[in-house]
This record gives sequence, structure tokens and C-alpha cells, in this order.
Amino acid sequence: MTTPAPPKAPAAPAARTRASPSKPLPWKAAAVAILLSILWGGTPASIRVAGDSVPPLFGAAIRFWLASLFMLGWCAARGERLWPRRHEWRPCGLLGLFLFVQIALYHTGVAATNASHAALFINTFVFWTAVIEHFVSRDDRLTGLRWAGLAVAATGVCTVLFTAGQTVSGGGTPATLRGDFIVAFSGFLLGAKIVVTKRTTKRVPPGTLILWHDILGASLLLALAAAVETFEPARLTTEAVLALLYQGLLVGGFCFGAQTALLERYSASRVTAFNAATPVWGVAIAVLMLGDPLSPWLFVAAGAVATGIVLINRRPRGATVRRPLREGG
Repeated sequence: MTTPAPPKAPAAPAARTRASPSKPLPWKAAAVAILLSILWGGTPASIRVAGDSVPPLFGAAIRFWLASLFMLGWCAARGERLWPRRHEWRPCGLLGLFLFVQIALYHTGVAATNASHAALFINTFVFWTAVIEHFVSRDDRLTGLRWAGLAVAATGVCTVLFTAGQTVSGGGTPATLRGDFIVAFSGFLLGAKIVVTKRTTKRVPPGTLILWHDILGASLLLALAAAVETFEPARLTTEAVLALLYQGLLVGGFCFGAQTALLERYSASRVTAFNAATPVWGVAIAVLMLGDPLSPWLFVAAGAVATGIVLINRRPRGATVRRPLREGG
């Protein structure tokens, strides 16, 4: 009588594969990354559109209440905790305060300048993040090439400031130095917030952190708006409603979820390389859709900022690229 063969061991589950850092993104993933860059670039223009019937602080509050609703569904779908533990409230509160100040300045600054300038200055957050990580947190050191990226981008920003009056065509909203500086300072705060967020996600689940950062920030924005602004819902236009939905659900929701999905599957350096085009898209959308004043120097500056972003994102071979959980302002 033959002895029956022992049953075969079950096959080990296939390991989840990650794309090689040197392998280009598939065309579908690249198309999504380009779409995200365009959507982020359109944020300043959408703020200007909403601002025709919604005061800036009320618009900011509505934007992040909508983003909070998205994050609530996101956390529930992924099984992340909705309620922070006792020791997690302090970092959530700190980031909520950061969001409140940064976004209040951003929306106020956009209301005081035009969307094309705002698209350039808010994207300086990439450079502030790099500088803070180099000098303060020392998490990520700058190389000579990345310092060159900072210099190129700074040249682009200075070009915008020193050629502000050289308009070639277009009507639209004129830029102001006051609005430009407010948005630039908001970009600095966004860069600092990203560094704090990176460190905080080591102690608080990312979804929980972003959910309560949105809720607390939106609550403070709403309180300040109620104290200093007057909002007449009867004046709300269809365009303003669509612009608010764009900011809250498309930018704060879809863009967050789509980029997270890309970063879970592909090299971060490959995914975020497309973000370099965000300021260029922002300028183009503002000029084409809002009729912002057009100067050739504006596109030169946008190209310089985009080049700087590419150089700043360069890492030595094999280095890990850590990205913010949510891009843009």
C-alpha cells in the first residue's frame, strides 16, 4: 500500500510590488499625475471666482468643511480611527492652528492680488520645506544641485516682483505687492506646516491627523469669518458654488486621494515630478479663464519656479523622497 503524498503547502501570497524608481510611470498613472497638477494649479483662480460672492474667510471655511467631509469618508473606507486618542489631540490642534493661519492668509492674499501671481507665490512652499528641513529639522540635507534649484526659483520670484507693472495684454485683476507678499508668507507657513506634519504622522495616523487638522482649521476660519466678514447667501452664484466644490471636493478630496493612491504604487520622485508644472498651469489658467494681465516675464518666472521645483526634488540615487500629505495651499 502506497503512502499518500503529503498535501502541498499553500502558495505564499504574492508580495505587493512597487515600481522601480528608475521606471517611468505607466501612461494612465502619468495622465492622473498631470491632471492633479492642473487641478492644483487652478486653485487660485477658483478662489478668485468664489470671491465674487463669498468673502475670503467664509470661502476658506466652506472649502475645508467640504474637505473634512471627504476625509471622514476616506478614514471610514480605509478603517482609520476617526477619534484621536488623548495624547493625539495636542498635535492635531497644533496643525489645525497652522492650517487656520496659513489658509486665512492665503485666501486674503489671493483676494488682494491676481490668481497668476498667487499661483507662483504659493508654490514657493516647496523651497521653504527644503530650507527648514536642511537648517532646522536636519531631516533632509540640501546638495549643491538643490541649492541651485533654490537660486533659480528665487530668481523667478524676484522677476515677478520687479516686473509687476509690465503688462502686455489682458484686463483681469491687477496684482499688488501687498497681496503677493501675503501669499508668499502663506507659502512659507505651508512649508513649515509640511515639516511639522511629516514628524507628527509618526505619532498620529495620517488620516486621523488630516481629518482633525481640517475640522479644527475650518472651525477657526468660520469663527473668524463670522466676526469680521458679512456673508449674504442670497448673493451666492452658481459659479461661486462650483468654485467652492472644486476647492473642497476636487482639490481637498480627489487630489488628496488620487496622489495617495499613486504614492502607494509608484516611486514618489516619479509621481511628484509632475508637480513642477503646477505654477505654470496656475498662470495659464488665470490668464485664459480670468483674463489676468499677461506679461512674458510672468511665464519666464513660472518656468524658473518649475525648474527650481524639479531641482529641489532631486535626490541621490536610492534616497527616499517623503512628500506632504496634501499639496498646495
